[in-house]
Amino acid sequence: MRLYHNPRCSKSRQCLALLPDVEVVLYLENPPSEAELTDLVERSIDPLENLIRIDFNGEPEHLVQLLLEDPGLLQRPLLDDGARVMVCRPPERALEWVA
Repeated sequence: MRLYHNPRCSKSRQCLALLPDVEVVLYLENPPSEAELTDLVERSIDPLENLIRIDFNGEPEHLVQLLLEDPGLLQRPLLDDGARVMVCRPPERALEWVA
């Protein structure tokens, strides 16, 4: 599993503490490509508006473009198990996939 993590975010740190064996992706240091963002969006089990830190009402392609322009808008923490992507807010939500 991968955790899209921002070490300055308390929720992201809390989620990481719950998942010690997860692969950490520091998405602000190494922003995902357009293809990676498109894949994350397509596999998300959450509504599109939950994947971004601003009010959003639009198409997946628009969301990807906003995130390419400003990776800091990506909601965190984001957990990717290879098949699905979930916003872990609250962080304990991550435990649904590791139980």
